Amino acid sequence: MTTWTNRGKLRLADGTFDADNLELAILTTTPSDATARDWNDDGDITSEMTTGQVSNYARQDMGTATIAEDDASDEVTIDYADTAFGSLVAPTPGTIDGTALCAIDKTSSEVMWVQALTAAAKTNGAAYTIVWPSDGAAYIDDV
Repeated sequence: MTTWTNRGKLRLADGTFDADNLELAILTTTPSDATARDWNDDGDITSEMTTGQVSNYARQDMGTATIAEDDASDEVTIDYADTAFGSLVAPTPGTIDGTALCAIDKTSSEVMWVQALTAAAKTNGAAYTIVWPSDGAAYIDDV
C-alpha cells in the first residue's frame, strides 16, 4: 500500500507533482503511516540506507512513469520499469535488510510517498532489483 506524505498530497493538489522526476531510496525501517505522512523532505528520513551502513548504495532514478486511471478499483496507478540497485554490500558479517521504499523528488528532495515491502530486501554483495507489482508501483486513491 502506498502512503502519500502530506507534501506529496500538496504537490498532487497544486499540480507540481512530477512522476518522471523521482528517485527511489531503500529504508531500513518501516515507518508508521502517521510518521510517513509527516515527512517533508529527505532530511526527515533517518532510516535510509547510507554509505555508512552499506557500500555501493545510492538512490536510483525511477525513470518514466506510466499513469493509468482504474475505475474498477477507484484509484490511479503509477507504474515504472523495475528499479535496479547495484552490488550492495553490507559490513561483514551482515545482510542488507531493507523494509520500505521511499520516492523522493530529485529537484526539491521532498518525500512524495512511502511503501512497505512485502518481503524484506535482503542481499549482501549482489545487485538488488525492486520488481514492481504488475498492477503498479504506487496508487492514488483516498488522497
